[in-house]
Amino acid sequence: MEESGEDSYTKVPVDNQAEERETAEKESDEDCQQQQPAESESSAGFKKKSIRLQHAGQVRILLEHIDPKGDDITYLALDVGDAVWSRWVKDTLENGSKKSGTVISYLTSFEKFLQYVTNPRYNCSRPPLHQGYIDTFIAILPEIKGCRSTVDGCTQDKQNQRYMDESDALITPEEMAELKASKPYVEGIKAIKQADEGKVLMQQEFTLARDVLLVCFAVDNATRPGPLNNATLADYEKADTAKGKRIMLVARHKRAKDGPAIFRMMPDLQELMEMYIRKVRPQFTKAGVDHLFVTVEGTAFPEGTIGRRVSSFFDKTKLRIGERLPHVNVTKFVTTQTEEGTLRGGRHRPALNEQSFRAFTRGLRRWHPLMVVCK
Repeated sequence: MEESGEDSYTKVPVDNQAEERETAEKESDEDCQQQQPAESESSAGFKKKSIRLQHAGQVRILLEHIDPKGDDITYLALDVGDAVWSRWVKDTLENGSKKSGTVISYLTSFEKFLQYVTNPRYNCSRPPLHQGYIDTFIAILPEIKGCRSTVDGCTQDKQNQRYMDESDALITPEEMAELKASKPYVEGIKAIKQADEGKVLMQQEFTLARDVLLVCFAVDNATRPGPLNNATLADYEKADTAKGKRIMLVARHKRAKDGPAIFRMMPDLQELMEMYIRKVRPQFTKAGVDHLFVTVEGTAFPEGTIGRRVSSFFDKTKLRIGERLPHVNVTKFVTTQTEEGTLRGGRHRPALNEQSFRAFTRGLRRWHPLMVVCK
């Protein structure tokens, strides 16, 4: 099925995540199985199963690395509680096998695991640990935050290099023009207009029509398409128009605590969306499905998967954009023609994001001579 898979833009930064998740599913021992219910509790944020499995899988990898032949968790208390740092974190950073964000993710999983094993509410059914181990784990817990900060500080040079590489890979206005002249883009727009004239679309035509709209949303708003996973017809119908731009708010998304996701639609996109809703979407959508964008089966996209449609579309263009997409990220589709207000509209906390955006663009101007943001 073409829409299968996870959204590559809404992942927790973990290398080989699929492999680790598969390991957790196939080989989960009692510790991993017991940690999952704990993380589904209210104090742990009602974590999704995929996230719980990820945490469990990461803890398993730490345990197996520290003592491959071991059969309990007491090895985590070795080196006066520094076993994870001295035997895994330092080695991983030195050999560069994982990025700093991934290492930080492992430390977060380690922290959650220690919270679980030291909390009698969650661990009451497990064999008791010696109080000495519990005391060591409790002592480690407040120090993990500092460990994450240390990892971040020690890898700033690598992070800066990634920013510099991203600045060299920024998409230019010329490349955006090539995108709009590419075969998938042209055929997607054509399919929408033909449907508006009464044509019944084939599955491939529907896919192009829907995906080109997702790309337009991502590019016009300089934001990830993830929130569109949950956008509904009601969200679209409630959208207000200001200065010729229609503004749609999506309440449910990954960063919902920062407020609704904001998507603006320029007049040309508004026109295409009206055609899509009137003539394209009804041809494939099953009865009772209220989501704005649907799969070829007529159902809502599985949570966190709609972003794959954007990356797939760019791959089809055969342009250099497609080759760089995993590195550049849809959020970086802001080049010399984008207003600062557009970027702030694509994020959710104006004051903080304006400050971050200005700092980011100042850096890009230093690193990339072509990066000039118009006022």
